[in-house]
Amino acid sequence: MIASWMFFASVIAALFGAAALAAASALAAARRPTRSIWLAALAASIIWPLGALAFSLFADVHGAAFPLLEFTTRAGEPGTLATPGWVSNIAAALEPLLIGGWALASITLLGQLARAMAALKRQRASWRPFAIDGVGVRLSRDTGPAVIGLRSMDIVLPEWALTLEPRLLRMVLRHEAEHRRCQDPRILFAMSIAVALLPWNPALWWCAHRLRLAMELDCDARVIESHVDRDRYGLLLMLLSQHPQPRIPKFAPALSNPTSNLERRIIAMRTLTPKLARARVLAFSSLAALCVAVACSVDSPEAVKPHGDAIDVGLTAPKVAADTTAFFEFQVEQPVTVTEGNPAPVYPEALAKAHVSGTVLVQFVVSTDGTAEMNTFKVLKSSNGSFTDAVRDVLPNFHFVPAEVGGKRVRQLVQMPFGFKIPEKS
Repeated sequence: MIASWMFFASVIAALFGAAALAAASALAAARRPTRSIWLAALAASIIWPLGALAFSLFADVHGAAFPLLEFTTRAGEPGTLATPGWVSNIAAALEPLLIGGWALASITLLGQLARAMAALKRQRASWRPFAIDGVGVRLSRDTGPAVIGLRSMDIVLPEWALTLEPRLLRMVLRHEAEHRRCQDPRILFAMSIAVALLPWNPALWWCAHRLRLAMELDCDARVIESHVDRDRYGLLLMLLSQHPQPRIPKFAPALSNPTSNLERRIIAMRTLTPKLARARVLAFSSLAALCVAVACSVDSPEAVKPHGDAIDVGLTAPKVAADTTAFFEFQVEQPVTVTEGNPAPVYPEALAKAHVSGTVLVQFVVSTDGTAEMNTFKVLKSSNGSFTDAVRDVLPNFHFVPAEVGGKRVRQLVQMPFGFKIPEKS
């Protein structure tokens, strides 16, 4: 279900975000850059859930597929149809709405991003080239200080910046030069696209905001390390924040944008005592490790992990070393087959009376003794919850011929469809 995967992705992003917050606090106490931590948290928040989803889809495609097993029953008098499994039915009905809303939000955000890039391209024509202490910049009427552009990554200064005293102006140039050296505009642009593609994930938005702040804090720290007076640099930030700021695109790092982070940036300039710094590093490092461990222990709602062991998905003939590994059909020499004489599922009485037919597609692991391991049972598709219950009840009594690799029985992941059909009256 898409809803359960979206919830899983949001939880993972929140946990990695919490880990990044703790790790960034430890690095800040140790006077180390923090942007890489938030960049890693963003990447993990995207790649981890997508990887789990891809693994689930891979497992669904490569499980052994059996021909449809069709079961019929004699229909009695038509009656009132019960509606078991109504929760799953409602969730299935809402799924198209979730996907539609997701697509609409992503298209809207990507459209806004495209319009912002087009607007910058038009504004660029009015920015005139200028040189300050041998550094090439572009002067605008009121945009900046910022680094704008994905190819050239131009330093853009407002005309009023030229009225600053030379030492303050050099601080501004040094800060923006650090953004350009670290290629921050390109990183922020990629981040904007990622957030636009997963707009329903609030933790991802928060991590993106923290990454932007970390970039500014890191550049502030490098400027101060170049023998710049802290107090004077703090006054520069306050001075820049007093000027009216035009709207700067989110993928353009800017010295004075957003001004809401001004207090955090000034506080970050203070120096901790060595004893307090060590205590913070230890505490926040431990908290970060704990959050990462919790994130790694959260199972995807779609993942199939029989007996707690990961399924071997190697493309070469696997080595049979343990009875706890489950293989796919393409990995075995002799796949699982169904024996004759297996019992039929009980056709739900209410559905039979209402002349309702349907199908159920399930996935499970067949053990080396030829039985279904019900702790791996997973419903891939079902037309009605009562049909699912009927299959779940009868499957423990099914018998199979186990799969083999190298003449030895192995566990195999399989998919089996069941059909429930009311016979036509003659």
